[in-house]
Parts: sequence; structure tokens; C-alpha cells
Amino acid sequence: MKSLNIRAAKEQDLISISQLYDRVTTALETGINYCGWAKGFYPTAETAQSAFDKNRLYLVEQEQQVVGSFVLSQDFEPCYEQAQWSLPSDYSKILVVHTLAVDPAHAGKGIGKKILDFVCQHGTSLGITSIRLDTYEKNLPAIALYEGCGFRFAGKVDLGRSDRGLDWFHCYEKLLPCSDT
Repeated sequence: MKSLNIRAAKEQDLISISQLYDRVTTALETGINYCGWAKGFYPTAETAQSAFDKNRLYLVEQEQQVVGSFVLSQDFEPCYEQAQWSLPSDYSKILVVHTLAVDPAHAGKGIGKKILDFVCQHGTSLGITSIRLDTYEKNLPAIALYEGCGFRFAGKVDLGRSDRGLDWFHCYEKLLPCSDT
């Protein structure tokens, strides 16, 4: 695999990330939509802008082309409290991954794994104890990625998206070695 660069997004990256979201949602319209994302609904340019405004947007570059993106925060869905996490829900020591997207032209090339490796290393450097995320229950490629990267299934929750046919989401967690212990 060619060298990847993962970094915090800059304002000038927002157009490229929005274009990435467009490529992902266009591909989902023409194939199997494992994640339930919808063009013009989620993720959008507004999704990227909101995450950027809060300093939470990251991108993956390969040869100066955006091939992936994700959001890191300590925000969680209220229904996360229903999951069976390994640690108490003190989100000051927990990072949550949102909107992990890989360009369809680069799918299956290990970019998702590189993102999760980065998130875990970054979290460890910040003294984070746990990485959490969720995915639609039928998103089999994401489930395989998360489990292959050592994430533990923590239960299923209702994110309130049943109006779009997305009834259940699986929660995953990976414990990190504490850097301050």
C-alpha cells in the first residue's frame, strides 16, 4: 500500500471531504448499502463542516488525495448507556469514532484498519482508556473490520433511525493501555 497520511482536517480540506462523502453515498446507491447512509442526507458537507468547527474532523490522504475521513469526539448517543461497556461511561477518558468513511475506489486496501490503528495510538497518547463506536447491524464489512481490529461487541442499541429502516446498531469498544498508569 502506498503511504498514507492521517491528520486533522484543515478548512481547505472541507471540499475534498464533502466530495469523498459524495463518492461514498453514490457508491452506496448503486451497490449494497451496508451502512444505511443516504446521499444528501448523511454524511453531507454540513456533517464535515460541523465536525471541523469543533476540531473533530480527520482525513486520510494518499498522494495528496483524500481517501478516507472520520470524526473523533467524546460525544455519544444517549442510548449508548444501554450498551454493556467494559468500563464506566466516564466520557472524559473515552473517544468515540463517528462517520468513518473510505473512498470506494480504495476499499479493501487496509485504510479502515489504518484509521483504527491511528485512533488507538492517538487515544493512548491522550490517556484515553476506551475507543467506542457503533455501526448499523447489517454493516457486515464494518463489523468484520472492528472485530478484526480487536473491538469487542458491547450490545445493540436503537439510535432512533427506524423511520429510515435502520432499527438496530451494534456498539463496539476497544480498551487501551492507560498511558498515565
